[in-house]
Amino acid sequence: MGSNIWAIFDVLREDRLDQTSRVIWVLLLFVMPLFGVVVWLYAKPRLNGLGSRLRLRKTL
Repeated sequence: MGSNIWAIFDVLREDRLDQTSRVIWVLLLFVMPLFGVVVWLYAKPRLNGLGSRLRLRKTL
C-alpha cells in the first residue's frame, strides 16, 4: 500500500512525462498495484537515461 502511494506521487512529480502518460501510469498503479510499482521502478531509470541521451543529441 505504501509503495503504491509513493509510486503515484513519484509519477505525478516526474517532469519528463506528459499529462497523458501520467494518467496512464496512475491508472496502471490503481488497477494493478504491485505489478504497476514494479514496472514503474523498472521504467523510471530508463526515463533518466533517455533524457540525458536526448540532451546530448541536441548539443551535438
